[in-house]
Amino acid sequence: MKKVESVLGFKLNSEKTTTFKNDFDCKANYSYTAQQRARYKVYEVKQSKTVMNTWTGQKTVTNYYVTVKKNDGIDVRVTESK
Repeated sequence: MKKVESVLGFKLNSEKTTTFKNDFDCKANYSYTAQQRARYKVYEVKQSKTVMNTWTGQKTVTNYYVTVKKNDGIDVRVTESK
């Protein structure tokens, strides 16, 4: 986990903070619905494992790919209904 975090440059955790500010023009006697969804940036980290066979001297390289999502903010949509 620490090696992946050092490659990415940020810590992997489940902590989440969301803020929302209303910048929409609202009319009187109308109802509004605000919908939000999380936006993520996806990183793919390549990890290689090298194994040396002591008997034959062959070297085997196996590549693994780890996909990591980082919270990049929220998308907000506001719809109007009478």
